[in-house]
Parts: sequence; structure tokens; C-alpha cells
Amino acid sequence: MRTVLEGSVRRAGKRVRITAQLIDVTDGYHLWSERYDREIEDVFAVQDEIAAANAIRFAPDLAESHCARAIQLLMCEWNWTESERAFKRSMQLNPGYPQSGAWYHMMYQGFVCGASDDALAGVKAYQLRDQRSAYLTTMVAQIYGFGFSEPSAEVWVDRAVAMAPDAFYPLWARQVYLASIRDWPRAIEASNTAVAAPGRQVVTLQSLALTLVESGDTAGAHAVYDEIRARAVREYVAPMILASVEAALGDTDAAIAHCHEAVQRHDPFFIRFAHGWPGALHLQALPEYRRLAASIGLPGYTVAAND
Repeated sequence: MRTVLEGSVRRAGKRVRITAQLIDVTDGYHLWSERYDREIEDVFAVQDEIAAANAIRFAPDLAESHCARAIQLLMCEWNWTESERAFKRSMQLNPGYPQSGAWYHMMYQGFVCGASDDALAGVKAYQLRDQRSAYLTTMVAQIYGFGFSEPSAEVWVDRAVAMAPDAFYPLWARQVYLASIRDWPRAIEASNTAVAAPGRQVVTLQSLALTLVESGDTAGAHAVYDEIRARAVREYVAPMILASVEAALGDTDAAIAHCHEAVQRHDPFFIRFAHGWPGALHLQALPEYRRLAASIGLPGYTVAAND
């Protein structure tokens, strides 16, 4: 072992100060140090930032290093230009590395730029190289869910679930896809299956609540929303998870308040909902949401003049 990463965390209310130092154990020399002042909910984002910064510093020729930096720039810093540059550098260093290529197409082209056709073609190309990958197959299914409403694409969802029937990601992709084609009975059934998966993931609860609203079960949607709110007391729940359900339930003030919080925190879910997501139409219909989405400089995002 040549180096050790050590640090400390000091908390004051909802704020934390995180210090980190990378030390050469052979001579005690501090190779790198940094201090981060953030809100407590941002702790994991800081962890990703530290990892990505050191990956580039000490392994500049690895595709994985640039991919980690690209994801951190996109998800946490909202630096679209530098994120694209880092993704492309990663793909240049290793054209066959699926994490950078697939994430570039889905996250950057799909979520950031709203170019669903390009995202789908790009991820399909990577899946073709590794047709046994449940992960890549699920990514194709998910892009069909957020970017298209194409019933014939269900074969991708079925294939992903068959590859990993107990995994959260394919079950969630099925939820999203069935909601996108407005097949409410099967979307609710898929939602219940996904919610029952280990961890009871909050995104599956969000998708269930949105589907219940669209199917006319407002009371059921309120019950699921209450569970999400209760979770938010005990653990971090992304503001946009709450905002999307609040908008669907007609609580515009709460939805907009959480949208502002999401922009302040750089909530990655804000990006996902900007160009399209099943059940997010209520949110996207709010002029203040559209103004906020335009304010963060997403490539390809435009807002109507009368907004």
C-alpha cells in the first residue's frame, strides 16, 4: 500500500465540513488535500467528487478515471460542457468501455440534451457488443420508457427482466415503460412488484404514485406520497421525487418549492424530468418549473416566450 486517504467530518446543524488528505505512507508527504463545506444531504456527492478528482490526478490515462469525472460533472456539478468532454476522452481512451459509452448516450444525450433517438441508437450499439449484459439491456428498456411510447419495444423490457428477474433496475424499467405506454393496470402491477423488491426503493414509490394519479386513484397516490414524506424525515429523499408527485396531486406551491431546492442542491433528478419522463407532465406544465429548467442551461432545452 503506497497511499492512504484520510479525513474528518465536522457537523454544525445541517452543515458539514469535510477535510480529506491523500498521504504517501513511505514519507508522510501530503500528495493532495481539500476542504468541502456542504449541507449534510450532499455528503455522498462529496464522496463522489473526491473519488473523481483523485482518479484523474493519479490515473489520467485510464478511461475509468475520465468516466468517473464525467458522471460527477454531470450529476453533481451540472457542468454539461466539461462532462461531455470527459465522456468523450474516456471513450477515446477505451472505445469498448461500456460504462462511459452507455452513460454518455443515456445520461448526456438522453437526459441532458433530450436527444432520445441518439441515446437509443448509442446504447443499443453497446448492448450489441455484449448481448448477455442485463445492465445494458435494461438501459435500452429504460430509454424506451422515458423517450418513446412504443408498444413494440416491450421485448426489451421482457428481455431485461428475464436476465435479472430479482434485480431492482429491470423491475423499475418495466414500471417506467408501462407507464409510458399508459397501460395503467399492468403499470400498477409492475409498480407493486418493483416496490416489493429489496430496499423498497423510493423511485419505485414515486413511479407508483404517478401511475396511480394517472389511473384515477388519487387516494392511493396520496397514501404513497405520505410514505415518501415519512421516508424523507428519516433519510434523504431527492427534492424532485417529492416535486413530481406534488405536481401530479395538484400541490403546486410545494412542488415549486422543492424544484427550487433541487436547483440549489443540483439534484440529478431535475435533469431527468426536463425533457421527458412518464408521469412528469404535470410538473413540466408549470411555468416556474420550465423557467428553472431553462435557467440551468440544458442543451436543447427551450422555454416558450409566453412563459
